[in-house]
Amino acid sequence: MELTYDEDECRLKVDIEAEARLRQLIATEIERSIPEDNVGHFSVLWKQDDGISVQLHRDYLEQVCQTFEEMIRLSVDRAAPEEPLIDVSNPDWEIYQHWNVARQHYNRFVGRRELLDVIKSYVLSNDAKPLVLFGNSGVGKTALIAKSAVEVN
Repeated sequence: MELTYDEDECRLKVDIEAEARLRQLIATEIERSIPEDNVGHFSVLWKQDDGISVQLHRDYLEQVCQTFEEMIRLSVDRAAPEEPLIDVSNPDWEIYQHWNVARQHYNRFVGRRELLDVIKSYVLSNDAKPLVLFGNSGVGKTALIAKSAVEVN
């Protein structure tokens, strides 16, 4: 619904033309092409001069984000098969999955030449002691190992 401020009457009122166009759009396009459970309905105070304000619209933005996340999760859950498409107990499948994750990390890897050199020297050596790579979550340990594996290979 589009509300406008009527200066003569000093009050908000429904913009009849915008309301008619919105109803026509919903009836002819949205309802025909988008499932109802993929449509969110929200109310927001819109000031034409200011647009969206993080402070003024915080609750609205949080509600939109939460609803979007829920809709995406439901969509993914609906699309996922109930039974695995392949035999996940197959060791080749597990190897493929590890390779695929490593490839994705490898493609995003940048820098850390000195660490790559240390890992490469260790792998090419006859050192029997384990090499331990540790760090906080998200610092790039998997990417570093993936890059090292490709370079040493």
